[in-house]
Amino acid sequence: MVKTIVRILAKTITGIFLIGFIALFPYTLTPVYRFAEEAPFSGSQLYNPYSETDFTCWQRINFHAHSDYWGSIGITNALYSTPENISRAYRESLGYTLAGISDYQHINRSLDTSGAFIPVYEHGMNIQRVHQLPVNAKRVTWLDYVLWQGLNHKQHILKALNRQSDFIILAHPKLDQGYSKHDFRKLGNYQAIEILNTFAYWLPAREEWDAALSAGHYVLAAGNDDLHNLGKEREFGYRFNSLATCSTDSESLLSTLQKGNYIVTGIHREAKDNRERKKQKLDGVEERIHSFTVRGDTLSFSVSHPTFFLAFIGQDGKILAKEEEAETLTYVMKPGDSYARAEAHFTDHTNIFLNPVIRYSGDITEYHKNTSIKPFQTVLFIILRLAVWISVFSFILIKVMLQWRPKKA
Repeated sequence: MVKTIVRILAKTITGIFLIGFIALFPYTLTPVYRFAEEAPFSGSQLYNPYSETDFTCWQRINFHAHSDYWGSIGITNALYSTPENISRAYRESLGYTLAGISDYQHINRSLDTSGAFIPVYEHGMNIQRVHQLPVNAKRVTWLDYVLWQGLNHKQHILKALNRQSDFIILAHPKLDQGYSKHDFRKLGNYQAIEILNTFAYWLPAREEWDAALSAGHYVLAAGNDDLHNLGKEREFGYRFNSLATCSTDSESLLSTLQKGNYIVTGIHREAKDNRERKKQKLDGVEERIHSFTVRGDTLSFSVSHPTFFLAFIGQDGKILAKEEEAETLTYVMKPGDSYARAEAHFTDHTNIFLNPVIRYSGDITEYHKNTSIKPFQTVLFIILRLAVWISVFSFILIKVMLQWRPKKA
């Protein structure tokens, strides 16, 4: 009996040790990164992501919805949330072009039957809920840091994801403070920030977005539902991306997304909402943006629906121009203005965010900030971490051997 208990205890301790080893070992190999210098956008030209937009064709897309793949893990309602039901809810009931299924650590290809399919999944298995949405992902990346994540850990994950996908969205940054404003001033190798998220219903992550833009990182906005339970009407049909293209082909959609030629919208949630009410709210919502033009240094923005206000936001979140109850707004970029992004806040509590116009010298890729590894520091820190691991393992091994060595008669 005693031997059985000891054997069970030994196996339990071994299992805990192995789980701890698997959880902690990635921290041993984390590179040390050299981050791009923080500097506002500059140049004699203005990059306008809407320069080729006529604001007549829109493709509405949600990239963040969980199916029943993992059962009820992650507060997912496995009874209703099949990929087919999700597709019907978004595409047939609410007029979406694409309903992205973003299962945790799994690329769900159940809906890969039309030209509008783009693979996406939600990456992240950590307690801080530092999550990402790799769009047009080729395969799942399993690298993660399950406990605490610092700047180098987050960058290491983004570098790995960037090799396997074409467009990375940093998910719900305000949820559990997964990403800080300091992170956004430093991190590279991603393309967008999920500033609107229905599941994490806090205020839009505008400060985080402005932190990245003010540091000279040209990153775009994104808005998604983050659907977990299709049985709850208040979880879907509220946050989305509308791409300015007439094509529903996946390549065209992805190209439009990468150019930033889209708007991000959030509509008002109410307890009495059903699909018919949401459909009415969504009807023609993109057409509220009548025009957005850049001529010389002059930005002009017009809408076709009553507003609380229109605004242009610039460096460090400063309000460059704001007009209440307006349907048009004009702003002349000053030499010191590095960027300007437009917002429209309507009287029915619908909010629309446009991607920024920035100063540049003709090559927008110079502001797609990348990072590089510091080789000497990385090797040094890996050696030190391995030394700690070897010391701890040796100490435990010696203690076990001393504990269980045969006693002399």
